[in-house]
Amino acid sequence: MDLLMKNITLNYGKKEVLSNININLGCGIYGLLGENGAGKTSLLKLLCGLMSPTGGSILYNGSEIGKMGITYRVNIGYLPQVTPYYPDFSVVDYLLYFATIKGISNGKEQVERLLNEAGLDSVQNCKMKNLSEGMKRKAAILQSLLGEPPILIFDEPTAGLDPNERNKFKRMINRYCDNRIIIISTHLVSDLEQLADRIIVLSKGQVIKQGEKTNLLTELYGKVWESKLPIEMIHKIKPEDKIMYKDKEYFTVKTILNEKPYDNSEKAVPDLEDLYSYYF
Repeated sequence: MDLLMKNITLNYGKKEVLSNININLGCGIYGLLGENGAGKTSLLKLLCGLMSPTGGSILYNGSEIGKMGITYRVNIGYLPQVTPYYPDFSVVDYLLYFATIKGISNGKEQVERLLNEAGLDSVQNCKMKNLSEGMKRKAAILQSLLGEPPILIFDEPTAGLDPNERNKFKRMINRYCDNRIIIISTHLVSDLEQLADRIIVLSKGQVIKQGEKTNLLTELYGKVWESKLPIEMIHKIKPEDKIMYKDKEYFTVKTILNEKPYDNSEKAVPDLEDLYSYYF
């Protein structure tokens, strides 16, 4: 299974939103990173078939998705950035509705299983409009999983979720990752640490870096430093310093530089937060 983007461009009027995108996705979990306005959501909508590119082509197993139509879209589980819901539907009816329009024969069985797995069975009869934003988000995540589609696309999936719920999402996705293409766009970079196999870095509508997560982090070795500094220096830290810890006497900063920033600085192991800071 593969999902191939060839020379993709996208224009909104005279504005070029995406430029010369070339990405080949196989089975695995991909993290899509980029600043606000980088074009991440637009790229995800193209992959879902919700928009057509201005130029280039998107191929699923060798066929253009625009020509495949519904034959392609039935393979997609999509969570948009803004939570979709019907206010007066109960949680269970909301999920059964999506199961019906997806044509899932054992929809009731799948809905019951997902509700139990996500811990939403206790609120399944509550109306969607009466749920917290986090609960609505969880229900929307479940609708994307209905039918166990081979392609899962998540746009800011854990927005509004507390740390425990974010961990539940990560455990759930890890259970669904076999033989699937999973794409996760998020500003909560730490969520990708335990999920993503590969990273795609998008900036100003262009892919500036992509590859295995471990390989991209390896490129940062020797550029990430941790420094423990006396508290009186807190107003003199460099713009590139990020405060990690702080107590009454000392604070610790992480700095991404080619050279040692302070006398007592020590090399640190890079993580995805560092990768994001390095490019943005």
